[in-house]
Amino acid sequence: MDNLTDRIQHDSIDRLRRSVEELDDEIAQLWRRRTAISRTLDDLRVAGGGTRISLATEYATVARYRDALGDDGGSLALLLLRAARRGKDQTS
Repeated sequence: MDNLTDRIQHDSIDRLRRSVEELDDEIAQLWRRRTAISRTLDDLRVAGGGTRISLATEYATVARYRDALGDDGGSLALLLLRAARRGKDQTS
């Protein structure tokens, strides 16, 4: 390859890496937001006399992620659900 082709390829790789990093930042922000909302829902359920965890909702969440993303989606859903159950001081 010549220098121009190398430079174009290098620039494309750098641009794509930046895009992936931006997406990772957005995903992390969405993760924290989802966790906070889920914890608020849990607190409201408990305050209303219910249980902290709604297994039916959790099963539906896992199924929804699995349907959208395959088996890895189910695994991702389980990680999200686990994050919401952790102590409120462990949001990251």
